[in-house]
Amino acid sequence: MEALDGFEGTVSIGGRRVTNLRFADDIDLLAGQPEELSDLTRRLDDSARRLGMEISAAKSKVLKMGSDGIVEVHVGGEELETVTQFKYLGATITDDAKSVQEIKIRIAVATSSLANLKPIWRDKNISMAARMSLLRALVISVFLYGCETWTLNAEMEKRINAFEMNCMRRLLQVHYSTHTTNKQVRAMMESFIGEHEHLISIVKRRQLQWFGHVIRWKNSLANTILQGGTDGVRKRGRPKKTWIDNIKDWTGLNFDQLIRSAEDRELWKLCISKAITTSPQRPTSYGT
Repeated sequence: MEALDGFEGTVSIGGRRVTNLRFADDIDLLAGQPEELSDLTRRLDDSARRLGMEISAAKSKVLKMGSDGIVEVHVGGEELETVTQFKYLGATITDDAKSVQEIKIRIAVATSSLANLKPIWRDKNISMAARMSLLRALVISVFLYGCETWTLNAEMEKRINAFEMNCMRRLLQVHYSTHTTNKQVRAMMESFIGEHEHLISIVKRRQLQWFGHVIRWKNSLANTILQGGTDGVRKRGRPKKTWIDNIKDWTGLNFDQLIRSAEDRELWKLCISKAITTSPQRPTSYGT
């Protein structure tokens, strides 16, 4: 990329300089200092203009993490808006680097899709098998988008379980006013479609599969980011729960053991099955 010629960024992961993330015509610029981001943006803007292209200042945003300083970045003489969150490739990125907001948005969007299908759930001529197929294709798929990247905590697991229970009640047309317990609802659902994997287990399985895929994807940027460390000192206080902490908790393995296991595809499949089987299910507390 012409804009990066002679540019030395300060963001380093595992010894690898990372200045940008690109997908199609979307690009994220990464910098460790406000002046560095301003310089990088100017370089990109100048290169784009030489090629007859233009960066949209209205659509471009600035997000800062772990910094209280002021960040001023300009494109074409117009200052870019600094935000606390923005949507990139359909997923919400926040300045606290947590997944809470994205999970809540996924649940809200999927719940809206669920509500829009109310005529289908009420149609007694549609079999439960057909309803379940529609639910998976039109609702669950919306919820699961990007779930491989989520960092889960106890509260988010409860919200996911509550969303799944809401879906089951809609399919079965069991209203909360009937005082039917969640356990009874699950039993009713299993009587129609048999035993099935819980939604939280699907999320965990996808994350574990993605971990194995990235570990075996040698020399990739994703592999470097997953295994590499960053410069700097962590702030005082309780450490934040990370994505890799979830993987460790579910498998009971330390990082070195995870790497060795994931490099063997068949062994990793066994680890995933064991992790999903032994990982405790959080009780549903929302909407019950």
